[in-house]
Amino acid sequence: MQISHNEFTTTIPDDWQDRTMLTLVAPFAPGQFATNVVVTRHEVAASDSIESFAKLQLEMMQNSLPAFELLDSRATTINGRPAIQQLHRFRSEQGEFVQQVQTFVLGNLEIYAMTGTARISEFNQHIDAFRQIMDDVHLLNSQENNI
Repeated sequence: MQISHNEFTTTIPDDWQDRTMLTLVAPFAPGQFATNVVVTRHEVAASDSIESFAKLQLEMMQNSLPAFELLDSRATTINGRPAIQQLHRFRSEQGEFVQQVQTFVLGNLEIYAMTGTARISEFNQHIDAFRQIMDDVHLLNSQENNI
């Protein structure tokens, strides 16, 4: 299988899976929390639904993150593809509260999960950047495994 991202291209063995993780980071000063968007790709079966995938991800977060709170969850579409968007907050391992927006987009036998994370006190100043990244997703040919 061929995988590509920016200038990086390689071939992986047929029995391996592409678990690509792309991390986008906002400008920050040394020692500060790095507001970021992480994009991951998850293979799913044709019988899986985006709703069941998002529910499973939510359950895992509720069970593993301290002071987890779901603020909003909704079905939508992104460039014609089914999507689920969620907003939540929790306490980080460092003890500070962070807020996340998550968007799950259904491709061809895969779901792309985009998670934007910022400190609660800084979240609102990053909303436009999160929206720009998440609402402009185009899955050109998701079976080629390109992010």
